[in-house]
Amino acid sequence: MSFDVRITLTGLCFFLTRDNSELWILMPATPPGIMNGHDHDHGGGPRPRASAANTHVARLMYDRGYENAGPGRKLIRDIACVNLDRRELILGSANWWNGAAPTPLSRELTDEIIDLDREHDKVDVRVLEAAPPLDKLSARLKLEAGCLCDYAPGITWKVGTSAKTTRLTYRAEWVIRDIPGTSLPELMLTSLDGSPNDRVPALYPIGDTIRLDIVHLPPKQLPNNRVNAANADGRHLHYYELLSQNYQARKIPVKGEDGTLFTTGCEPEPLPEAAFTLAGTFGAIPLECMFGGGTLP
Repeated sequence: MSFDVRITLTGLCFFLTRDNSELWILMPATPPGIMNGHDHDHGGGPRPRASAANTHVARLMYDRGYENAGPGRKLIRDIACVNLDRRELILGSANWWNGAAPTPLSRELTDEIIDLDREHDKVDVRVLEAAPPLDKLSARLKLEAGCLCDYAPGITWKVGTSAKTTRLTYRAEWVIRDIPGTSLPELMLTSLDGSPNDRVPALYPIGDTIRLDIVHLPPKQLPNNRVNAANADGRHLHYYELLSQNYQARKIPVKGEDGTLFTTGCEPEPLPEAAFTLAGTFGAIPLECMFGGGTLP
């Protein structure tokens, strides 16, 4: 018997390729001074003022019906919400495969996960250390198997000074297929701050699938919290804290809200109605918390 694990990723996630082999998802720290406000200028002055509501949290969520090892398993809509802050989670690790060959890892992404290498200094390599600087990194995932199989349509944006517009996605699905056996082993949540490690219990497929949701969002956008799309301001794509240099050193030209890398800069193209329907799953909306990506040699 084999089964698939499907992981829906939502929010402020940075896809990092290293050594042309490893694929990480970094969830940047969102401390005061990064996410919001107007107390700053173009010339290297104070950073933006933060709103407590825009501090992001990293969470792993799944239906507790997957914890049932017995027959007659079904989804029960009792959602486990596991804290990933200051934790590392490896997806597709060797203990998933019971000695079998793992599903290959594909590092092919989509153009709607924007490559920030051309706009920024490289990511600070320290964010991949065993004890990373936690003023830069909130949580991280390492992908060791599987592929990107779907993503939500995003709003059209301009990037930096480029006249070209592109859609930026904020939600994607990663699938790891053909895992042998009848259960997914316990997931180890490795501490990044010296506190005890955590674990997620073994999970059992319903049909031939286990579905997980991993989000990096403001708390108000977690399940059971409603979000007003009219309040979206497009100021949520901030990866400055992951960088090796202070973001203002490069003086990236922007248009619109000071301190933001991305600006609409033009009338957004119509967004498919389905995108807003999909957004209701965990509250995220297409104008906030878009994905980014980059490389390390």
